[in-house]
Formats: sequence, C-alpha cells, structure tokens
Amino acid sequence: MDPDAPAPGAQPHVQVIHANWHDGQLHLWIEQCPSGDWWTSVATSIPATPADDSQNEAIAHPNTTIPDWIQGRNSSITLRLPIHDLRPIPSAKMAMFGGIETEEIVASGLADVRISTLALDPHQIPPTLESLIDRQDAIEDFHVGPGVQYFVAASRLAEHLIAGHRFVPMVFQDADGRLTGRWQPWLSDDKSAKRVHK
Repeated sequence: MDPDAPAPGAQPHVQVIHANWHDGQLHLWIEQCPSGDWWTSVATSIPATPADDSQNEAIAHPNTTIPDWIQGRNSSITLRLPIHDLRPIPSAKMAMFGGIETEEIVASGLADVRISTLALDPHQIPPTLESLIDRQDAIEDFHVGPGVQYFVAASRLAEHLIAGHRFVPMVFQDADGRLTGRWQPWLSDDKSAKRVHK
C-alpha cells in the first residue's frame, strides 16, 4: 500500500507548483492543502527584512512548501497576493483541483506574503521545468501553475532559437556613450515572431 496515498474518503493531497523570477533566479514553490481544509491553516505575520521592498510586515504563507526533490538553494520571496481574513486566497488552480469553494470569498485586499522557495540558477532551469511537466503527467494530484507553464514556453522558445542559430551580434550604446556588444535573438522571421507573440 502506498503510504502517500490518501485514506479512503479523504481529500487528495493536491499540490500546485508555482514559479516566479526574482533577482536573476527562478524561484519554485508548492501550494498545498494537506489538511483538506485550506482555511484551517493560520497565517502569521513576520517582520519585513532589510531586503524587502516594503517596510510593512509580511504574512507567512501557511500552505506552501518547497520541492525537496529538486536541487537548488533554499530562499524566499515576498509576493503581493489577494487575502481574506489575513489568509492568502488559494490560486485558481488550487481551488479547482483541491475542491476549495471560493465563489463566496471576497478578497479584502492585497498583502505582502512571504513564501519559502527553491532558487535555481539559469543553467538548471530548462531541465528542471521539463521534469515538472513529466511529473504532472505521472502524478495525479500534482499540477503546474500558470507561472511554470509560462517559463516552460519561454525556455522551449530559447532552446529553439539556439538550436536554429537564430542569434546575431549587436552593439548597444548607453547614456554615457559607452558601447557594449551582446548576442540578441533574431526574431524577424515570421515563425519566430509568431511564437514570441504567442
């Protein structure tokens, strides 16, 4: 018997993995509802750190964890999220797959919410994102959020451009007149332009 399988009649242990780009790294975090009742978890306030953009206190998200099967660095980010009674409202995907009734829940506003994350360096991103898609296909109650879907599409586009040698050298001049050289993607062909637009 699978020890991680829910007991008969119990709510499934739904997980939704999210991705946010911050400070040159991709941050991954999992939204979950292990108790089967999102609103039984109590959010707490934590003081803002000097690195925070806001001077206000941030709410510690009570229903998140980090994906411990992925190699990366433990980190955290602060997001502005809709809240109800000082609790972050579940994402649309969590509400849908977790069976959380949100139709009558009205957000009382936005608040800074502190979330523990796993930070990835750029070279780790493409294979990790593809592994998340594979995991979603293999595990019934594991779902990728829209942020992950966006970065998967962006990563695949970048790999397509690299494989097709669609990069050209460009020279840029800053406000002080200094010149720098960079490789830029070549997006003038119709196929690449449509893919970028999509």
